[in-house]
Amino acid sequence: MRAMNPSYPSPFETPGAALRHHAARRPDAEALCFPLARARLSFAGWLDRAKSLARGLLDLGLEPGQHVVLLAENRLEWPVTRDISSLEELARIGAACGLGGAGPQIFAR
Repeated sequence: MRAMNPSYPSPFETPGAALRHHAARRPDAEALCFPLARARLSFAGWLDRAKSLARGLLDLGLEPGQHVVLLAENRLEWPVTRDISSLEELARIGAACGLGGAGPQIFAR
């Protein structure tokens, strides 16, 4: 078992790997639900949004050494943003995700 978090063993090396796994095996299964916002995403929808956001950041010119910070309340966009740094789209530039009190931060190394 690998550990994304040392306290909780996981068969996946990164959150992005876990998301890809579930999107491939259960694409239409509900993955995220925020009832008060009436927002839901399937695993495939979550992966599509994460990839789209990653591509958008690269298209905007995200480069090594730059930071992107999301300050958000508990909403659908938070987990989507959290997982983008472990997708191939951003891994190419060495992106890393840090979860601070203000939310996910994407660091291009």
